Amino acid sequence: MPLVRITGRHDVTTLHALGDAVHDALVAAVGIPADDRFQVLTSATAEMLIADPGYLGHHRESPAIVEITLSAGRTNDQKRDLYARIARGAEAAGIRADDVMVVLHENQRVDWSFGGGIADYVPTG
Repeated sequence: MPLVRITGRHDVTTLHALGDAVHDALVAAVGIPADDRFQVLTSATAEMLIADPGYLGHHRESPAIVEITLSAGRTNDQKRDLYARIARGAEAAGIRADDVMVVLHENQRVDWSFGGGIADYVPTG
């Protein structure tokens, strides 16, 4: 059920490859279904995407920010595995691991409606 937003200083092909890597990491690390893919990809210029080039000792050259909104309940180990898998997938997509920042936004199952005004994950009654 995650919603993924990826904003980066990259072309569309590279952003799509990063989107594939993020999805594969979500399936492997936190067990989302393979067909549960909802992503928004945005290419940004250096003027429109600001990321400190050295914050916390990471050397950023061409940043990409990955925001993942998902239901709460994953362990810290699952999250660490997710971040590592995303970094490896980013490198395979041609993006340096230090250029990728990942932010998780956790919510509850009642916070999702996939259409029709229905809280799909919440039983009625």
